[in-house]
Amino acid sequence: MASKIRQMNFRATEEEMAAIKLLSKQRKISVSELILLSIKNVPLKDYSHEKEFLPHLLQLIKELRYLNNNINQATIVLHQVNNGHKYSHDELATFNMLLKEDIRLKEILVQQFTQRVYK
Repeated sequence: MASKIRQMNFRATEEEMAAIKLLSKQRKISVSELILLSIKNVPLKDYSHEKEFLPHLLQLIKELRYLNNNINQATIVLHQVNNGHKYSHDELATFNMLLKEDIRLKEILVQQFTQRVYK
C-alpha cells in the first residue's frame, strides 16, 4: 500500500461543506475516506438506519422464537395423536385456532418488518 504523503485543499460553499460532513458522519468515515471511496466508485454503506433497524430485527427474532416454540409443541401433539393419544374435539379445535393465530401473527410481523426495512 502506498503511503499517503500528498494533501489537497478545495473550495466549497457552506452548504456543500455541511453536506459533505453530514454524509461522512452518517457513513461513519472521515471526509478523506469519503472522497477517496467516491472516486473509486466504492458503494458507501449507510449506517443511518441501523439504530432504527436493529430493534425491529431483534423483536422479529424474539417473536419468531415464540412461534417456533409453538410449532414444536404442535409437533409433539401430532406425534401423540399419531401414537394413539386421544384428544377431545374441543382440545383439537383450540389447538387449531391457536396455530392459525400464530400463523396470522407471523404474517403480520413479516409485513411490518418489511415495511420498516423497505420504506
